Amino acid sequence: MQECECGCGADISGWSNAAKARGLRRRIRRIYRPSHGTCYYCGLPLDQFQECAECSGEDLTSEPVRGYSSVTTEEKPNLVSPEPKPHDPLGPPEDCGQRKITIGKTVKQTPDGALIEYECLNHDEVTSGQWQLKSQENIGNEQTCFTYVTHDGFVKEYRDKEGSILSQKFLNRECEPLDGFKGWAEKSWWENGRIRERSKVWPDQSDEEWQTLTELAKKRGGGLFISERYAYDGTKSLELSYVIDDGDGQLYEYLASFDQEHALACFESRDRQGILCSSENMLTYFESSGEDAWVKRYMINKDGESVYHRTDGPAIFYGYKTEDTCARYFLEGKEYSKTEWEKKVGWTQPERA
Repeated sequence: MQECECGCGADISGWSNAAKARGLRRRIRRIYRPSHGTCYYCGLPLDQFQECAECSGEDLTSEPVRGYSSVTTEEKPNLVSPEPKPHDPLGPPEDCGQRKITIGKTVKQTPDGALIEYECLNHDEVTSGQWQLKSQENIGNEQTCFTYVTHDGFVKEYRDKEGSILSQKFLNRECEPLDGFKGWAEKSWWENGRIRERSKVWPDQSDEEWQTLTELAKKRGGGLFISERYAYDGTKSLELSYVIDDGDGQLYEYLASFDQEHALACFESRDRQGILCSSENMLTYFESSGEDAWVKRYMINKDGESVYHRTDGPAIFYGYKTEDTCARYFLEGKEYSKTEWEKKVGWTQPERA
């Protein structure tokens, strides 16, 4: 169990939306405390997942334990992107962060004023949270790039000709993207000040780096954000993250996208090699066309290839708003009839909790 950092003892496994789609919050007792925040709408304390018992419209504490699913019917995953938080259009861009900007003496300026450089301290002399302006440079006629020196490295901030912030890039002292251990590497905003996209860069090339990410994901409740994308109105449209698979305990890359109604539109799971798969009997791919139809696929990595496989239900399931459904059964990439598959796996239908 991964415990909440506030000390309440709550289990925070399956913290991300993508993990929630996979059912990683099953049978988790919700603990509501003011330390988790309060609901913007009703003011009640939130649970460890920042969800409100009154306003979220769902209660997962009664969800049955994962076991054999029905061989004839499967439900569409019930997952929505969170409602956007209120944002003051007259204030700074959403999630811009607090920083104290200081400006030194001008040490260089081109005749046309397109480039201005300022006197500034070195990284060790800059305190945490302080941004010291190093230079500003016009980029064409539409944008200006402001470069700041920080304790960790540099920040490149791009503004339009009205002065509104368009994007920020966070770099280390070697001018490389800041790694995910220290925060976001890049953020961008819509014209209305809403966050548009933000992303992190995680070192994941070597076996040692991958193991470090796996251990960190476990400590943080089962996952790590890679990137998020939002619509103009502040609604989340895409989420990419590393998540610990509930089946084999390994780290997978989860991609979840949402439609205009906040509902899950598509989900996929990939392993370290980028192969579309998951551990045995865990959902690998989901796609929905509104409330009318959806498809679920269960796949594993077999000798470097993605193959259909499932021992507790159909590996491919097409669901429809009507009662007509289609289910196909596979074991390690080979398709069987329902009767053949039941004999192979020794199918029995257990009691649901």
